[in-house]
Amino acid sequence: MERLPVKSSNISASERWRLKKKVLGLCQQCGQHPAREGKINCVKCADKHSAKSRKGTKCKVCGCGLNNKKRLCAEHSRTEPKQAKDRRDRLKKAGLCIQCGENPTLPNSVRCEGCALKLRIDGNNSYRKLRLKVISLYGGKCVCCGETELDFLTMDHKNNDGFIQRKKTKAGSATYKMILKERPNDVQVLCYNCNCAKGHYGICPHEVARGKIRPEKRVKYGELNTCQIQ
Repeated sequence: MERLPVKSSNISASERWRLKKKVLGLCQQCGQHPAREGKINCVKCADKHSAKSRKGTKCKVCGCGLNNKKRLCAEHSRTEPKQAKDRRDRLKKAGLCIQCGENPTLPNSVRCEGCALKLRIDGNNSYRKLRLKVISLYGGKCVCCGETELDFLTMDHKNNDGFIQRKKTKAGSATYKMILKERPNDVQVLCYNCNCAKGHYGICPHEVARGKIRPEKRVKYGELNTCQIQ
């Protein structure tokens, strides 16, 4: 019979609990029902996990079909608490910032200058962290010239088909989130000089200097029409 390891500071209480359930042949999630053969959870917990993974197909309340990744339809979706909504509406009507509730709002905005600036700074910091994570994931330097200064680097589509991806998802942070999630093989890190030269001329001058042949014509958006210029 499998024995529990000796109590150690390296093993947390939750880990010891799961090991105990494993030895007893019980589900490591609920700890009550027998685990399935070769699995760590019971039938009931497996069904519950399967139902969670199917969210976005049917509304949890009425069962109507959904075309988003939420659990509820628009009619039954969770809205912000009535108290918070009333406060927001009251401040907007009074022309005060909905965040601090004290200062007047900027023109065509619902926030004051200070709160709007803080929101913009937080958004920029979040974008920079996401960009740094993606660029570091793909080597952290330009694959063409070796530039390592982060402010000079960007992501490049090897096949010059970035416009196809941008039709599906927006540019900017949406592109970095997609790369971080899917880890595609057709992107690389280039500096802005190499990236722009590759976009304009079909090949970077650094590649030409290394012996690659410059293409006679740059076909970027598919094959050109067969019409001839008179």
